[in-house]
Amino acid sequence: MDETTYRTLTALSRNIGRPLSITGLVHEIRRLHKSAYYANIYHAVRGLMRDGVLESSRIGRSSAVSLNLTAYPVTDLLAETEIRQKRAILASDPAARGAFTDLEGAFRRHGVEFACATQIQRNLRLRRLELLLVVGNPDDAGLADSIASVAARENLRIDWLGLTLGEFLDYVSSARPHPIPEMLGESNAFFIPQLFWGALSDAALQGRRVTFWTPTDLRKLGRSDLLFNLGHFGHGLFGGSTSGKTLCVEAAIIAALLAKERRLRAGSAVLMAKNRFSPRLLAFLAAKYAAEGRLAATVQAMKGSEQSEVLRALLGRSGARPEMAPRQSRRKSLEVHGVAG
Repeated sequence: MDETTYRTLTALSRNIGRPLSITGLVHEIRRLHKSAYYANIYHAVRGLMRDGVLESSRIGRSSAVSLNLTAYPVTDLLAETEIRQKRAILASDPAARGAFTDLEGAFRRHGVEFACATQIQRNLRLRRLELLLVVGNPDDAGLADSIASVAARENLRIDWLGLTLGEFLDYVSSARPHPIPEMLGESNAFFIPQLFWGALSDAALQGRRVTFWTPTDLRKLGRSDLLFNLGHFGHGLFGGSTSGKTLCVEAAIIAALLAKERRLRAGSAVLMAKNRFSPRLLAFLAAKYAAEGRLAATVQAMKGSEQSEVLRALLGRSGARPEMAPRQSRRKSLEVHGVAG
């Protein structure tokens, strides 16, 4: 695979479900690789189109291209780009090789099907890793212990989320923006990438629409968008918004926890009381946004439920300590909404 083809496939693989014009593709490659030449990229696209790897569509008067996930060669080509990316990352940071070697060994022992790491280079500079694993048993205590052991040995903070294959496919084909496909647009499938892209190819063959959504920083979510989501999930407030960016319930809970206003923060407990949510995904997002303490304190003050007890156990296992706050103040705030324990 030549360099231009590699760069073209890498850029398109970060924008699954979001076709790019040739000009847009040039800009994306330049963003990722610092340089890009229109003529070279145009010829690479033409070649990939002939091989059936790309498909074209219309956006207004312009044509756009995207990866054809149902094409036979796509899985192997994209797996090759993932391996090449991993080699480049580890070549630039040799000290990280030990951590990845040990993690991959643990994944093989515990039946992990494939694994992705988000923004590896940036996170490694911060001495952390953010991982997404697809595994038969996401609650395997042995897997958790193995990852914790690697983190301690390598002096890394490792935030990770385990999903079943079914959960993974449901999330990546979500009709609304979701944190998991948002992560994938910034990730490297460093462990068994053939199975990662094979799963996405199978989803496309089943007629699912796979989309890697543009990332949403919940710390920067607008107030009107937060009010809209609180109302959408059953916590309408005076002055609320009737339109906004729709989030999944777990993201809405974390966004509420991060809010400055007490009445908006109290909405996190209301959403947990009124909606089904994934405790694993919620605990992962809390770690991602350094909100474990607030989440632990909120769960501690809430009425018990099957979901909240699982969440409480996950937070306890991760060592999250409830954020200190006036207990009466927090309880009074939750009592107003009928969700205090």
